[in-house]
Amino acid sequence: MTLLLLAASAAAQEPEDINYPDDPFVELKNIRGTNTNPTSDLAPSGDYQGFLFNSAGWSNSFNGNIITVTGGDTINYIYGTYYQVSATTTYPVTPPALPDVVSGNWIFFNAGTQSDGEMHGARVSISNISSNITTLVKDNHVHISGGTISPSLISGGCATARGISVPLSEVRFTARENSITIEGDSTVSQLVGGDVAIDQAQTAYADASGNKITISDMVTVQSNFRGGYAQVNDSENAYLTASDNTIILKDQAKAGNEIVGGYAQVLVATDTIKVTVANNKVYIQNQAELSSTDVIGGFIHVRDSNLSDTPTADTTITSSNNKVFIGGGSKECDRRKRRCRAFPHCQCFRLGQ
Repeated sequence: MTLLLLAASAAAQEPEDINYPDDPFVELKNIRGTNTNPTSDLAPSGDYQGFLFNSAGWSNSFNGNIITVTGGDTINYIYGTYYQVSATTTYPVTPPALPDVVSGNWIFFNAGTQSDGEMHGARVSISNISSNITTLVKDNHVHISGGTISPSLISGGCATARGISVPLSEVRFTARENSITIEGDSTVSQLVGGDVAIDQAQTAYADASGNKITISDMVTVQSNFRGGYAQVNDSENAYLTASDNTIILKDQAKAGNEIVGGYAQVLVATDTIKVTVANNKVYIQNQAELSSTDVIGGFIHVRDSNLSDTPTADTTITSSNNKVFIGGGSKECDRRKRRCRAFPHCQCFRLGQ
C-alpha cells in the first residue's frame, strides 16, 4: 500500500516547550533503538513506530519546538522535531503529510549527559515517494553550553530523501539558516550546520546555504565539520548549492580534522550536473588550535555514472569567493603566516588584537 504523503496536511499542532528533567511529565522515548537494545531519546510528542518500521515516526509539531536539557538520565538521540517515513510502508497510524516548511526549532543542552546518538535541531527523512516533493528546513538551532556529550553527529537541520524501492521523481530539499553553537569545555564529533542528501531521484535539487557553526571556549571537535553540506547520489539530474555558510572557531577551541565552509558532492549523476559553491567563510580566531586539519572555504567533488572523477554528464561547476581567515593570535596563524601566499584561499591578519 502506498501512502499519499502529500495530501492536505492536518491542522498544525501547537509547538512544545520541553524541559528535561525539570518537567516530571517528560519521558524519554525509544525512537532509534530496538526492543532488545532500546535507546533513550528526547523529542516532541508524536507517533514513533520503533525498530519494526525502521525507526519511522513523526512529531506532532514540526515548527517552533524548544527542548531544554539540564540534567537527568543519559540521553541518546535528541530531536527538535522528527519526521521519517517511507511511502511504501503501511503504519499502524497514518503519517501526516510531509511539511513544506520545518522551522524555528531549538535545542538547548545546558547540563546532563548525551552518549551514543545524534542531536538535530530538525530532522526530515523520506523514501520511496513518486510524487514531487519540496521541503525547506530553515532556522533550526542547537546550542550546547555544558554537560557531557559524545554524539556521533550534530546538525542544526537535516533533510534526506531516498528512492530505495520506488525511484524519486523531483526532490527539492533546502537546509538554510540553521546553526550550531557550542561553548564551554565539551568534546564533540561530527558537526553539520545544514545537511541535505538526496539518493536515487530523477531530478534532485539540494541546497545547503546560509548555515552557521560557532565553536568557542575550550570545545574540542574530534571529527569533520561543515557549515553546509549538499549531496546527490545515483540520480539523473543533480543541482546543488552550498553557499554563504560560516564556520567560526575561536577562543581556545580545538579542531582535529577537516573543516569546510560549504561542501557539495555528486557521487553519481548521468545527465545534468550543476554545482555552485560560493561565499563560504571559515574564521580561525584568538587562540584556536588546529591539529593536522584541512581548512577549506568551499569544496566540490563530482563523479559521473562511471564513477569517474571526469564527469561525462552535462556539467557546470561554479566556485567563487570562498575564504579562510586565520586571525592574529591563533596558533595556526603563527604557524602558517610565513607561507600564506601558497594558499590562495587563506588570509592571515590581525582581528583587533
